[in-house]
Parts: sequence; C-alpha cells; structure tokens
Amino acid sequence: MQAPLVGTGAKAVKTIEQMEPQERAFQQRIDAGINPEPKDWMPEAYRRTLIRQMSQHAHS
Repeated sequence: MQAPLVGTGAKAVKTIEQMEPQERAFQQRIDAGINPEPKDWMPEAYRRTLIRQMSQHAHS
C-alpha cells in the first residue's frame, strides 16, 4: 500500500548550499542516520509531517 502524496509547501528541494546553517546541520544529522529528538530544532514542514505520520500510526 502506498501513502498518498503530501504537500509540504516547498517549491523545490534546496541544495546544501542554499540551506541556512541550522537547516544544514539538521540535514547532515538526518543523512548520518541520527533521528531527531522532539526538542531538537527541525524545519517546521518536517515537524508537521512527522506529527501527521505519528498520528496516522496511532490510528492503524
């Protein structure tokens, strides 16, 4: 079963050079396989998607 596409509001994927330092550090942690903790800084769109996924999991 495939998940439906979810709009994040992003028009295009940013390159690492286009990211702000905080966003770049977050992406590097994700790329390294480090899971973010709830109180860690993360982009708002990422946080919304994560909360939506947890909510869906709770109802499955």
